[in-house]
Amino acid sequence: MPFRYEKAPLLIDNAGKSDFPQLQHLIDPFDRSTWEGRFSSGFRTRRRPLRPEVAREIIRVFDQRIKHAGSDDIATQYQDAMAKPPPKIDTHRKATYRKYLAAAKSRKRQVAGSSSRC
Repeated sequence: MPFRYEKAPLLIDNAGKSDFPQLQHLIDPFDRSTWEGRFSSGFRTRRRPLRPEVAREIIRVFDQRIKHAGSDDIATQYQDAMAKPPPKIDTHRKATYRKYLAAAKSRKRQVAGSSSRC
């Protein structure tokens, strides 16, 4: 399960605060005016794996935080892991998912059943 937003390890904020010094060092050279901008710039189209030491740091920090997390630190609902609540919270997510899945399957059958001739 993911952390609640306010309890999650901090990647980086605009003040330069981070729970991941190796990650901060990795994005430092990017030419943006804010730390969050540097992070976005560095990972928007990234196609390479993280350097091993950065990956190990992320795993270590996450594992340490999980190990000491209380039940109120863990998100139990989707919106708990978000910075701010969505405009509309769906309290029936499974039913909504099944409804949209059924509609998609129905459209797929309709498309497969139709034929166009030139």
